[in-house]
Amino acid sequence: MEDEAFERFKGEMHDVFRRIRRGHHVPPERLGDLTSGESMVVMAIARAAQRGCAVRPGMVAHLAGTTPSALSQMLKSLERKGYVVRERLGGDARGIALGLTDAGAALAREGERLRDAYLKELFAYLGEDDVRDLVRVIRRMAEFFEGKQAEAAAANADAEAAAAAAESPTGANGASEPRAHAANAEAALEPHAQAAGAPTFAHRTQTKGGDAPCA
Repeated sequence: MEDEAFERFKGEMHDVFRRIRRGHHVPPERLGDLTSGESMVVMAIARAAQRGCAVRPGMVAHLAGTTPSALSQMLKSLERKGYVVRERLGGDARGIALGLTDAGAALAREGERLRDAYLKELFAYLGEDDVRDLVRVIRRMAEFFEGKQAEAAAANADAEAAAAAAESPTGANGASEPRAHAANAEAALEPHAQAAGAPTFAHRTQTKGGDAPCA
């Protein structure tokens, strides 16, 4: 009976998410002369800028739900249209920060307005009671996913610590092993801190051209 219930749950979840993906458009209308993908990128840059740190392409690709290669093409188009600018980050030859021009920022604000109107329609359609139940269930799902991520991070940290111990024995000054333990301990604890809303460790900023974490 439990297996039957699970199979029914799995089928219903796949069907619901397929239907949502097929009919999901945020913003629901195109912004100016932008494609839907470009609209998402402009809004993603605006959201990322609110975090108070350099807006890196990887961060924007994640927020916009696109690939780095697709983002690169859209950024070229947005630059030609006068909505996006790129700037070199000091001290990082390959580092690029993205920003919006005044015209791009105006489109982003219009996108936020359209998205809010769209969500208000959804809120009215569902009703307050169903919205409350929906948020409660989604919050529990988020807690489940965050727990799994923390478990995976801790397991990876343990594996990396074991590999480091095997490959890099403690040196004559006895400094290598303590530093490795400290780094792996912070790597294991960071997902838990993020799940609790705490800031990430300050030294984990830019690694191999990656995005600096934003509070």
